[in-house]
Amino acid sequence: FTGYTGPDGAVLLAAESVHFEDCDFIGVDGGGGSLFSLFTDLKMTRCHFMDNVVTGGIIQIAGGDLNIDYGDFADNIAADGAILFATNGTSVSVSNSCFASNTAQGLNYIDAESGAVLVESVNNWADDNILTFVDCPGFVIGAALTCEPFDGTSCAVDSLEPGTDDVDDTIFVDDLVDDGLGGDDGITPGPACYTDKDLMGSIMLGLEESGLYTVCAGSIFEDTLIVTSSNVVIKCEDHQGCTFMPGTESALIVYSDTDASTVASNVTISGMEFTGYTGPDGAVLLAAE
Repeated sequence: FTGYTGPDGAVLLAAESVHFEDCDFIGVDGGGGSLFSLFTDLKMTRCHFMDNVVTGGIIQIAGGDLNIDYGDFADNIAADGAILFATNGTSVSVSNSCFASNTAQGLNYIDAESGAVLVESVNNWADDNILTFVDCPGFVIGAALTCEPFDGTSCAVDSLEPGTDDVDDTIFVDDLVDDGLGGDDGITPGPACYTDKDLMGSIMLGLEESGLYTVCAGSIFEDTLIVTSSNVVIKCEDHQGCTFMPGTESALIVYSDTDASTVASNVTISGMEFTGYTGPDGAVLLAAE
């Protein structure tokens, strides 16, 4: 995968499970990241990420399991993020992987407040990375910025011998257009309703072709919801049965992201309650069409 220059990601996943083996992600220059995964069990074996330049994370995963073995991350730039950025209940396991000469705010980040957890970090190695916010040669966990450093003393990928891996569970992604060969050529539709944990990522991926995202009744948004898309309707399943109560942070931000070349227009918010905001800026911030 190379040469991508768009605002979203070279690879977007919203599936049950996907396995990448012996794949290279090189020279991606995009706003979102090299790979964005939403509620997908993602396995990566002997994959290389090199010379990618993004604003978010090189791999951004929201939900599901992330399992990386013999990953190689070198000379990447994640200007406002991390190499691995896990949120929304993601379980992260990384082994025998190398992180060298990357530039990011933090090397890898586990958003514990959204339920993401670090399950395993074994024989990983870091060297010569430029970390502009948190200087941790491993995983940074949660708002407390707890550092879990790597335990490897050298790059395991350098000594990797060619071999085979159990790929019986590999999922081959079907074409997203009709190839005339049968099978499901479309994107699997999203859930009947969305929660505060999966709404923002689902909108970014455009999971609903109609643009209507129904929020599950009783959902409480304690984190900021950011919308940079067009032709989106966010509607509570039960009128005023969905609540934004973020405390000191703004509850909703709708804006056109010029850096990522996205325009926010024709956005409808229906049946939401905004309460309890105590911050200095505004419960809702708008900079859209």
